[in-house]
Amino acid sequence: MLDNDAASDELVDVKVPRRHVMAVYGFLANLDGRDRAEIDPAQAQTEVNEIRWPVEDLRRFARTPTTTSNTIGRVLDELADHPDEWVSTTALEAATGIPRNNLKGAFSALTRHLRAHYGARGWMLAYKWGPALGPGRPAEVHYTLSTEQAERWKEARAAA
Repeated sequence: MLDNDAASDELVDVKVPRRHVMAVYGFLANLDGRDRAEIDPAQAQTEVNEIRWPVEDLRRFARTPTTTSNTIGRVLDELADHPDEWVSTTALEAATGIPRNNLKGAFSALTRHLRAHYGARGWMLAYKWGPALGPGRPAEVHYTLSTEQAERWKEARAAA
């Protein structure tokens, strides 16, 4: 007989409609408070630099009908309106109307989405832990797009 800890970690098959797979991945990533915003920043990767994406790939991302790409697309729209500015998760939540848990789920799923559809390419935006940006920044993740990337995103979005 298995003890409760072993039984609770046993893997089980769950059938999910394809259109909900990324949302389920995001939900699973958020379980047990393991997402980026709730782990100890000393133990987490606190900075990712933006990778330059060609307009055609950004256009393809903008056209992809998944929850992840739709949510991240709305975030990119907001960041593109404020290039080179670090925007907190709280500010993104307010500006986009996307609940914090949905933002966390989309960011958690983004790397998997990019690996599945764009090879090993990194994120098209950058993030840093607030206090690493300087005093007065809240202890949460902040995101930015460079001016160049913001212009490419706007061009891609217009053509999508």
